[in-house]
Amino acid sequence: MNKKNALGKGLSALIPSYGEEKVEKHPENFTETKKLSTSAKEKVDKAVDNSNKVLQLPLSKVEPREKQPRIVFDEESLAELAESIKRHGVLQPILVSQKGDHYEIVAGERRWRAAKLAGLTKIPAILGSFDEKQINELALIENIQREDLNPIEEAQAYRQLIDEYGLKQDELAQRIAKSRTAVTNSLRLLKLDERVQALVMQGSLSEGHARTLLALADKKQQYALAQEILEKTLSVRETERLIKRMTAPAPEKKLAAYRDQTAYDELVLALRRSLGTKVSIRRTEQEKGQLVIDYYSVEELERIAALLK
Repeated sequence: MNKKNALGKGLSALIPSYGEEKVEKHPENFTETKKLSTSAKEKVDKAVDNSNKVLQLPLSKVEPREKQPRIVFDEESLAELAESIKRHGVLQPILVSQKGDHYEIVAGERRWRAAKLAGLTKIPAILGSFDEKQINELALIENIQREDLNPIEEAQAYRQLIDEYGLKQDELAQRIAKSRTAVTNSLRLLKLDERVQALVMQGSLSEGHARTLLALADKKQQYALAQEILEKTLSVRETERLIKRMTAPAPEKKLAAYRDQTAYDELVLALRRSLGTKVSIRRTEQEKGQLVIDYYSVEELERIAALLK
């Protein structure tokens, strides 16, 4: 199997279509009716046991994978999917691999959870004959392409693909059909304090707020400011302004001497001696003003200019 090409298209290039199209609120509970090309069908036949046969597996025999990239499931959305399944059943089979006397979910854990919630005892499934590496990569990419991972889970899935499969960021971006910039920005979220990451995963802190916190190198500061954002319900723009003030370089200490008129008088005398002409300082406002150098001929101007150079 040309795994790289197939995975880049998600599971639609690996799993054949079943049933009629039903456009529900939850797209994972319907199957597209478009036919696979001959080449794609050949890839499916090599990867899927019993050709296109859908098995009805007991839910008790199906278990989620330990390395599932999705950790948090929205309970309200899951309940809505369960109601859809009660009305229409599970319209798109999940993909599983056999592990001893049970089956491990490669793709479709959300449907499996909703089916249990709906009170089903069996679930339609396709049994794959993928090796462990293919299963891991399939599961990661399928979850990423579902677009319902929270930002931290998505970043963790990117990191896992890069670390375990030796992908470069541009290769990963091409594989999942996203820009390299999007991948890079996502991975940067993993530099946040773990407590801040947890807030993002829980939905308490938005991705926009999280990105602004990356400007703080100190992780304790990141978490402290995250707490302040929640307590004061700061907007992203307000947070940016606050961080800008926090990270602004400390102003250089002014020379106290130049706040005194005597110091200015001494400076004027020193400049007159150096330039050999009349020099004056006109203070227009506090710590601002003009330095005026007089000249009385073109030759004197050229002499002063030479000295200044």
